[in-house]
Amino acid sequence: MRKRMIWLGVALLCAASLCACDKQEEAQVETPAEIEVAPTEKPAAQDGKYKDGVYTAGRRGYAGDVVVTATIADDKIVELQIEGAEETKGVGSVAIERMRDRLLEAQFGSVDVVSGATVTSEAIKLALADILAKAAY
Repeated sequence: MRKRMIWLGVALLCAASLCACDKQEEAQVETPAEIEVAPTEKPAAQDGKYKDGVYTAGRRGYAGDVVVTATIADDKIVELQIEGAEETKGVGSVAIERMRDRLLEAQFGSVDVVSGATVTSEAIKLALADILAKAAY
């Protein structure tokens, strides 16, 4: 009786793995047809590196989400708003203020994180990187 139960278990595992393989193959076949690829070339009339506009991205900070909104015009960050209401007062909140100033000054250059608020600072930098990826030609 025990051997039959073992063989039955093995047979069920084999059947389940075959079913899973079939579904996985179907998903792989259907996915490429659904994806639409945008052109990657920059329009000839545009001289800049970034498209003008207002862009928003968010990342997980230390205590909650950090949301960055950047206004880009003429290949410059002209306005930068950073929100992180759940970040620790006196630590993450200070990082938000300092990172805003540092990023506006450096524009698209690299900046150091705020000591003691590394997680919040990195979340801000990653959100801005996401924005620049969206805005890039």
